[in-house]
Amino acid sequence: MKKILVIGPALAEWSEIKAIEASLQFLVPQYSIDFIDPLEEVNADTHRKDFFAGWHDKLQTLIPGYHAIFGFSLGGVILQHCLDLVEQENKPLVFISVPSFSDDLLSKRLDQVIRLIKENLMAVALHELNRYVFYPYEAPQHFNLNHPERAALRLSRGLQFVLEADSRPMLQKTRVKYLHLIGENSQLVNSGNVITSPNSQLVIIPRSGMRVLQNNLTDCMPPMIKFLEESA
Repeated sequence: MKKILVIGPALAEWSEIKAIEASLQFLVPQYSIDFIDPLEEVNADTHRKDFFAGWHDKLQTLIPGYHAIFGFSLGGVILQHCLDLVEQENKPLVFISVPSFSDDLLSKRLDQVIRLIKENLMAVALHELNRYVFYPYEAPQHFNLNHPERAALRLSRGLQFVLEADSRPMLQKTRVKYLHLIGENSQLVNSGNVITSPNSQLVIIPRSGMRVLQNNLTDCMPPMIKFLEESA
């Protein structure tokens, strides 16, 4: 059975990955899927350059064992910084809601969330972030964090990496074939901060925001299945 590697987004607690796991179950009959926490596999308590360099070393050994690689948000930003490895191995990529850089609007919104976390207002920060992430649908109003201090550190570091990253130089020169899904109504990742590459396919999913698979799986499935079949 072919294997897919999924590098997840920056989550306050990794247990939140269950929503993404459930949304990818349509691929399980043909693929086995491994999920990786972007903030645990490599030391996140470090400078941005060291963080991405650590992931470059990590993926050098991981990528050969997989048929395709998926990246969600921060996970996709990591993959954008490792496109040379993906190109060497000729692996298809799928990006889900991944900014190429932080434009003014994304910077303002992520800065605001990070500032609230640093002011020890984690509940307010989560409410603010989820308001953008869940749009155009209602965001959860209550949060149950098992490890609040660790969650605050994880989220602030993960969002900071997204905020500081600029993948445009890598994307402009890559020959990697990839599919990128973004939500028509996304309040964070949109045509203002996403660029395309010569071999890329950008699909804007209607009636969805950042959580494109959870919001509109019906319109996500056909391009994903087609892309993976053509890359077989």
